[in-house]
Amino acid sequence: MKYLTTILAALSLLVSCGNNSTAKEPGRDAVPPPTTTPETATAPPEAAKTAHLTCTLNGKAWKGNAAVGGQLYYAKGITGMYGGLPYCSLAFSSTDAPDNRQMTIAFKNFPGKTGVYNKDKLEVLLSGSATGDVKKAELQGHKIPAQATDFSLTISDWKVTKATEVVISGTLSGTLKGVFDAPDVKIENGVFTDVKIIVYNEKY
Repeated sequence: MKYLTTILAALSLLVSCGNNSTAKEPGRDAVPPPTTTPETATAPPEAAKTAHLTCTLNGKAWKGNAAVGGQLYYAKGITGMYGGLPYCSLAFSSTDAPDNRQMTIAFKNFPGKTGVYNKDKLEVLLSGSATGDVKKAELQGHKIPAQATDFSLTISDWKVTKATEVVISGTLSGTLKGVFDAPDVKIENGVFTDVKIIVYNEKY
């Protein structure tokens, strides 16, 4: 279990801020961090229960919330991360306690537009516990440098609401391979709606 905890912490750091997010190079601002994290989120209960993603996980209904921040698009990339190419990440946290699972989706070399994105462009991670028991936390997916199992995500709507924000909607489905002794998870009928993404237009 200590290995799983270490991996979860490392992956969380990777997705949220890249390899050198807290460092500041001469003439370059540090990578902006997510506005909140699952540990520090202070969104009101009604906002935290808003379902921006609905799907089934191995046949059971699951809803995810994206209101607390963590939806980030670095339009010109992050130095030292994915070759400095454009990068985007989405994070959906369960709306229904005691389930504390989070689905994190990373887009590699992301063009910032509608389209179909398959496993060669995605890294998808599902982590946490359906019962909320940290001793029974599981990890599925997120094999670097390529997604371990088939996964497909379609962005059907891309709205630029301002220079630093876009709102997207679309669908997703696929199977995530379990890590260690965790079972595989089949994700079906995934629909995400009106997900707000913070856009960083400078190179970091």
